[in-house]
Amino acid sequence: MEVPFSENGGFSYIVRDEEGNEVSEKAATQEIETNQVISAGESISATIILYGYEKGTYELEVWLDSDLENTYNQTIVFTVD
Repeated sequence: MEVPFSENGGFSYIVRDEEGNEVSEKAATQEIETNQVISAGESISATIILYGYEKGTYELEVWLDSDLENTYNQTIVFTVD
């Protein structure tokens, strides 16, 4: 599959707290090649550094900023002790 990224392509994310309130949002660009080809079984990965959160459970939702109709969202739940 060819993923058509613009020159500002990358990913965006939102962090929500346990009540579902948005606590952080960011549109981030990453060095992703324009029109990157992804073969079956391959993936695109990104490093997101989050800090400064109080103790609790949070939900991180990440999606690709590309020209595809499907944004390929990924949701991860994490806990700060």
